[in-house]
Amino acid sequence: MKRAMWILLPVAMLLSSVSLAEVYVIAKETSDRQVSGYLEKKADYLVSELSISNDKRDPIERFQYMEQARKALLSKLSGRVDIEGRLLPVQLNINRHNKVSSLFYDSTIQYRLMTKLNHFQGDFLAASNALRKFVDALPKIDGTEYSLSPVKLAIAGPEKYRQELLEEIKGDIDRIKATLGKNSVIKVSGLERPVIAEQMEEANVAVFINYTIDMEIGKE
Repeated sequence: MKRAMWILLPVAMLLSSVSLAEVYVIAKETSDRQVSGYLEKKADYLVSELSISNDKRDPIERFQYMEQARKALLSKLSGRVDIEGRLLPVQLNINRHNKVSSLFYDSTIQYRLMTKLNHFQGDFLAASNALRKFVDALPKIDGTEYSLSPVKLAIAGPEKYRQELLEEIKGDIDRIKATLGKNSVIKVSGLERPVIAEQMEEANVAVFINYTIDMEIGKE
């Protein structure tokens, strides 16, 4: 049995002409929030990963068609102000394929497409539809397919909320201390951890720091 062989294209070759968003965090769909202190904020982006693949058996021919599709994507992105693209790791199998093989789509070029929600007045559904129409309008190059992952929310520059979060956390700690009594000792750790996000509603996220609290209840 032949073993698959892979190559990675140099990122610099593929990043040209891509508009890059500022630093952002993708909101988690499942909660790992262990704290009560958080801020609810409007998401900045609707995010989905676009995979470009081709079903040609010959690897050289397959890569050529994928490269054509990639250039077409970049051309379309350059004319948009509401959608940005970021290159993800590229996976290319340099073996020849059997047409019935499940390895058809093991060669992919992926971009993270980021739709700016403020261009759609924060309307999650309108932004989703715009992203779907954008991908549907990409040229149908021989044997090439485009597929989108489920959409997620993202927030730009989450660290800008750190000070506001620290004030929220301080308020929580003060309330806990008032409940436990003045002789109680509260130790807080983990405030240096990054600000992360969790999806809440259609277009809202919770931003928070996963800090921990140790409490000792004192005697009055």
